[in-house]
Amino acid sequence: WGAMAHEVRHAIHTVFKGAAEMVIPVRRESGFASEGVLTPEEFVAAGDFLVRTCPTWAWEGGEEAKRRPFLPADKQYLVTHNVPCLKRAAALEEGTAGEEVEGVAGDTEGWVSTSEAWNATREDEAVDMALEAGMASLSVGAGTSGGAGGGGGGPGGG
Repeated sequence: WGAMAHEVRHAIHTVFKGAAEMVIPVRRESGFASEGVLTPEEFVAAGDFLVRTCPTWAWEGGEEAKRRPFLPADKQYLVTHNVPCLKRAAALEEGTAGEEVEGVAGDTEGWVSTSEAWNATREDEAVDMALEAGMASLSVGAGTSGGAGGGGGGPGGG
């Protein structure tokens, strides 16, 4: 029953999304600072910067039938490949030994509370990426600062 319910939800979402795209116009004015949304031009510029500064990211054109006319044919979406992993999953599992497991009503697996232990031991190692890259004035969303993708550097930086 679960797979069928997922397919029904997906079909409904696809119809809803298609209808919304016909009614809602493509954004032509930036709304990033106030709403966190990009114009197609801002999306392409941000993607170009990401691809230029982070070699694991690349543009894809996708299937021709699914392309959006307001984006370049070869820049429909971003993908990342071969992301280096400094720790393997087994090493991450070893790091949770002895940590407190918190129960949640109806949850059979429990949650591992790692934030307090991590903050106590790693706080001095944390780096403010925005300040390190000279991006102290760049804000993303409400009250946060930083850049995208951990690539370091900001526009014109890197």
